[in-house]
Formats: sequence, structure tokens, C-alpha cells
Amino acid sequence: MANSEQFEWSQSIREAIQSQTLDLEPSCIAFAPADSGYFVVGAYHLDQPTSGSDVRENHDQTQGRSGSLTLCRLDGEQIFVEQTYSINAGVLDIAFSPLYHKDNRDLDFVDTRPHHSSLAVALSRGRVDFFDLEHSSSTQQAPSRHLVLKDSFQPFDENILVLDVIWHPTKTDVLAATLSTGEVVLCTVDRGVITCIQTKQLFSHALEAWVTAYSADGRFLYSGGDDCVLACHYMDGTNHETIWKDSKIHSAGVTAILPILVPPARRINGSKGIIVTGSYDDRLRIVAAPPDRGKRPVVLAELDLGGGVWRLTIMQAPVLTLSNSDPELCNRRLRWTILASCMYAGARIVEIEMDEEKWEIKVLAIFEEHQSMNYGSDVRPNPAEDDNAYDIVSTSFYDKLMCLWRFDPSNVKENQGQKSVQT
Repeated sequence: MANSEQFEWSQSIREAIQSQTLDLEPSCIAFAPADSGYFVVGAYHLDQPTSGSDVRENHDQTQGRSGSLTLCRLDGEQIFVEQTYSINAGVLDIAFSPLYHKDNRDLDFVDTRPHHSSLAVALSRGRVDFFDLEHSSSTQQAPSRHLVLKDSFQPFDENILVLDVIWHPTKTDVLAATLSTGEVVLCTVDRGVITCIQTKQLFSHALEAWVTAYSADGRFLYSGGDDCVLACHYMDGTNHETIWKDSKIHSAGVTAILPILVPPARRINGSKGIIVTGSYDDRLRIVAAPPDRGKRPVVLAELDLGGGVWRLTIMQAPVLTLSNSDPELCNRRLRWTILASCMYAGARIVEIEMDEEKWEIKVLAIFEEHQSMNYGSDVRPNPAEDDNAYDIVSTSFYDKLMCLWRFDPSNVKENQGQKSVQT
């Protein structure tokens, strides 16, 4: 665990509302936004682990891997395990499919998280599986849900781990995936007479490609790897090309990428977009994508979170659209609240603020109960209108711990939190 004194001005959440031990080591977690009382925990287990082996290490395929998907129901302050689906491969990542829009340029991005119940699962053994979250036949007043396997594909060699998977924001049959061999791959699911999956390599990192993320309009795909490279790929129909890459910003592997929507008039020096990145070097960074080829991305602010930043999830964002030109947005402060999974440092809640051209990051809260690697955390979507607090479920790897806790923004005092370094 990181020294909490570094964040002495943050809200410290020391105990979970509920905690329980899972059967296997949790690697990822995702709430189902169409059924926000349900979430899925993915697990990754080495059958004969070596000391310190986890999802980041030991790609030796002589070691057997297994995993599971655990479907849970959150009811008030209690978590109930509804179903455990065992898999003969390790689960590295899961992603629910997004709500698709006919005209994504008029899309309100208050909540850009998925809303359908189709789940893509990134697995070892070169596999990608697809599950649906379906209603169970029940006489209960509140019907339960269960996971049903719909398709299973092995588009890659069995000795390859699929590390990350993300749905395209507007195309229902397109996903991007990253591989332990460094490749960033576009996957197209063809649901014809025979359902199949087609793949196309977009880019290759020198080491593991840990993460990928689409821009809100789907025109750009970002990727990060263990080679410290952050790259951007232009996606225009069948035309795909890498338009920039940078290996100088991050001093260790790039493990998390979260694009955020900013009004065009507020972007720095004509930047094509703003992304938040996490790295093994423990730092959260706000990065402005360059406006033209041949130019480098610019770090706008950064903050040491005390542990490797493995995963980033939006909790709250300004009400913005891709074409928003409201003059009021050009003047007022904009704030984003983000949940960060920080590996050996546990979970952090971070606020990003933009005031004119100044960016700032501060830690609002830390959760201190985890005693091993926090790879997976998620926040329950669609909180009740009369409740300002957020329900959060976080996990830790070696101790197989799953914790339910709450963050109440009203308990955060003005000017509270460890602040970022401006660059």
C-alpha cells in the first residue's frame, strides 16, 4: 500500500460497507448499465503460479490458466453472487457493448458508458467470447439475470493473451483489442449465416499492448504499451493509419487511457482531443493530442497517485456534445470525476478541473482496505436523483477481495485534495 500521508488532505475511506472473498483472483469488473444493480467480475488464475505472478507477467504458455465470470447483484448495501461461469482460460478484460446512436455527433456524453447487455470478454488462449445478460425465468417480483454464452472465437494463436477489448462507440459489429505480442487489432464480427470474426492489425508495440480506447466519435483509436509508447490511430472507414506516437511522456508502460470530451474552443493550441493516461510510473496525466502530424502530444498536468494506474473510469462529466458551441462552456470551469484503480496503492477518486487554459488534478478520496493489487474497480451507473453518493465496487488480486464502499462528494471540502503538478 502507498503511504496515505501523501494524500492527507483527501477523504480517507478506511472500511468497506461489505467485503467478501472470491473463489479466484479478480482481474476486472464492469457494471451492466442497462441493469445497474448487476455487475460482472472477471477472474484470472494461473494453475501453477510462480511467486508474484499476476495478469501483467508470466506469458509462458506451459502454465495453465483458468478463469471465471461472476455475476453479482447489488441490493442496497448487500452484494449477492447470482452466478459463476467457469472458463478454461484466464479473463483479462470485459466490456459491455455501448448504446448506439444514429447521429453520434449530436450525442449527449454526460454518461458515455455502455447501456446494452452484451459482454465482450478478452481471454488468454487467443480468445474473445461474447455473453448476453438475460432475464431468468422467475416467479419473483424482480426477475433475476444470468449470463449466456453466445459466441466464442479464437482469432489469435493459443499462446497469445488478449489483454484489452473495447467496443466501437457507433458501429455495432466492431471492436478493438490489444495482445500480449504488442499488436493493436481491429475486430469485425460478421453475423451472417455463420457468425465469424475478422481481424486486421493496426499497429504493433514493441512489448505488451496493455490498453486501447476510442475517441467519443470513433474517429481515433488510442493505444498504450509496455514499451512506454502512447499512439494514436486514425479510423476513417476502411482507411486506418497511425498518425502519431510518443515514447517520451511516460517513463514506464502505458496502462490506462481515458479520452474526455472538451469543447473545441477550449482545446489547447488546436489540439485534436484530450486524453487522461495512467502508467506503471504511478502518474496520472492529462495529455493534449497534437493538431498535426509530426507534432508531439503535450502534458497539461500530472499527479503521482502512489501506485501504478491500471484502470480509469468516468464517474461524472460535464454535459457536452461533440458539436457543442455554447459560449457559456467557453468560460466556466469544467470538472470530471474519475475512479482510478492504482494497483498496489488501491483505489483513488480523482477530480480533473479545467479553468480557462489551466488544468488541475486532485485526489478527492482514497480507499484503504485493499492489501494487494487493485486491478478492477467500477462505479454503479445511474445513481438515484435524491442520493449524491456513488456506490463503488473494487477488487484486489492476490487476496481475492471484493469490497463495496461509497463516495459522497458532499463530504469533500473546497480546496481539499493533493494537487497536481502543472507543466
